[in-house]
Amino acid sequence: MAWLKKDKRVGTKDLSLYDETDTLEKQTSFESKDKELETIFNQTIERLIAEESGLINKLNTINSSNSSSYEEIKHLIFKKATEKFQEVCENKDDIKRLCNRFNSYFFGYYIIDSLLSQPDVSDIKIYNAENIRIKKRGIRMGTDVKFMSNDDYTRFVNMLCVRNKKNLSNINALIKFSDVISNPLYRLRINITSELINNSGVPKVHFRLIPKKKVTLDTLVQENYMNPKQKEYLIQKFDREEAGILFIGANGSGKTTGMNALLEVFSHAKSGLVIQETDELFVEGHPDFSVWHTIEENNEGMVHYGINELANHALTDDVDLFVLGEVKSGSDAASLPMLATTGSQIMLSAHGNNEEEGLYKVGDYIKQATGYELEQCMRFLLGIQVVVYVKKYQICSISEVQGWDYEKQRLQIVKLDEYCRPVKTENPFFSSSINTGIETFLPNDFFFNN
Repeated sequence: MAWLKKDKRVGTKDLSLYDETDTLEKQTSFESKDKELETIFNQTIERLIAEESGLINKLNTINSSNSSSYEEIKHLIFKKATEKFQEVCENKDDIKRLCNRFNSYFFGYYIIDSLLSQPDVSDIKIYNAENIRIKKRGIRMGTDVKFMSNDDYTRFVNMLCVRNKKNLSNINALIKFSDVISNPLYRLRINITSELINNSGVPKVHFRLIPKKKVTLDTLVQENYMNPKQKEYLIQKFDREEAGILFIGANGSGKTTGMNALLEVFSHAKSGLVIQETDELFVEGHPDFSVWHTIEENNEGMVHYGINELANHALTDDVDLFVLGEVKSGSDAASLPMLATTGSQIMLSAHGNNEEEGLYKVGDYIKQATGYELEQCMRFLLGIQVVVYVKKYQICSISEVQGWDYEKQRLQIVKLDEYCRPVKTENPFFSSSINTGIETFLPNDFFFNN
């Protein structure tokens, strides 16, 4: 298959090397030329990396693509690649095609660029050279976008790691990082699993796409993520009452989308801080808001700044709102008791199938980190007054934590209806407090073996 041939149904640009109406003879001729250009391209890349490693490393140390020095080095690398193509290829059209491919390969995301230019795509998964899938508006689908070969794909993954200063090896077989620069539409969270782990024998790459243009609460109402009453309720609780908020849901359910939108109504008279693994949550235009991300160890050094370390430092940073991107382990939750007892507002997300389960799951994470009894861990969560359960890009339900039942030694939780009014629900997993008439649940209702 031609190395620039794209899925015309999925891609936004027609980069095919031949028109589909051409004869079989012309197609065969073009495919032969493609193989020749493929060889030239591969050999040129290898020469460039070997001869210009210092220049390439210098480019990778620059953090902003808006930097004039970045553009200067980028231009110089492109010029050297063009010269090498001209040394071995005489046809100007072929040289142009090789240069375009190099530009996309070295400074963009190669054949994936067409998928990264589309609206409504939230995820791209690459399993091998010929199996690239996307999730668009919550629906998973295949594409006809393909790499030339598994070697071509593996080389792309290696270059992806080099550009982002990551080392994919037996020691680092699982890596994740963010790219908030390269793509004009999306902030990219990239997870790579090496061939050491995958039975397929090649790496697997997952792109999570977070729109750079903030989705507002009004837009979320228009998209049926929430209704107008839920919008007003969340604004009231988050901004005016300064309530702690927990977003619960599965992977890719829309938790980050809701939190990002809510952050934009945070008062400029207050100070906020986001702590997260990858750069998914961000704030636009707020004069007193910081966003931090963790630094993980790798085989090149022992530098480590996890959520717990960053949160400990943040306790002296005069913050009104602490935001944790996602709590999914005991180490992530270790800082919650400290943050919850500062008197500051908190917002976080976690996995779960409903509000109640999500709360107790976070409590169990705290138990893992601290060794406290679950009852004490749950009392730390009194700093969370609102729990939002999101599923398939829509708020399914909201519950309130209304206090602690000292007689029953458990949280008092009430579910709200679609108009955000308290309701009584029958749930076989939870017990009702006779004294309060509020849906609560027993500490031994949940068991987590994380």
